[in-house]
Amino acid sequence: EAIDDYQAAGDRDAVGSAKARYSSFLRAIDRIQDAATVSEQAYVELGDDADLRVRCKLALAVGRSLSSGIDVARGLEWAEIGLALSERLDDSLLLAQALGDRSFALFNLGRYREAVLLARGMVELAVEVGSLQDQARATMGLSLYALPDDPHQTYTVAIESAEISRRAGMRGH
Repeated sequence: EAIDDYQAAGDRDAVGSAKARYSSFLRAIDRIQDAATVSEQAYVELGDDADLRVRCKLALAVGRSLSSGIDVARGLEWAEIGLALSERLDDSLLLAQALGDRSFALFNLGRYREAVLLARGMVELAVEVGSLQDQARATMGLSLYALPDDPHQTYTVAIESAEISRRAGMRGH
């Protein structure tokens, strides 16, 4: 409904932002292909002259969706687009999320060591920004990505992630 209202008002950036949030919802209910389609179409419709933050969030939404198994190589390409846009914005939180999305794609492509290195960078940025939710996500990702090479680190970091998740009020994480 909000998307329709923004479209009627001609607010492309608000439409894009709402579609990025909608894409997140679709991923949460396991409609991954729909999430990828919605966010990619919204990104294309926005064009290159739209708000950088909205374009970044949409690019990351596309990458996250595709990297969930639909087309991981394309997901990595979209993560790169999101990463470049987040750097232009000089937004540490978006940069941390973009690193996490790139790490996720690399892990799903079997490039585990690169995924671990980027996940460590995401943890550092999330700590710098002070976002407990992003710290929880980053440490959980790091624990999963380290498993093939270091089961002990996986266990240690997973315990840390659970504690951070509890402090952030994230019961299901």
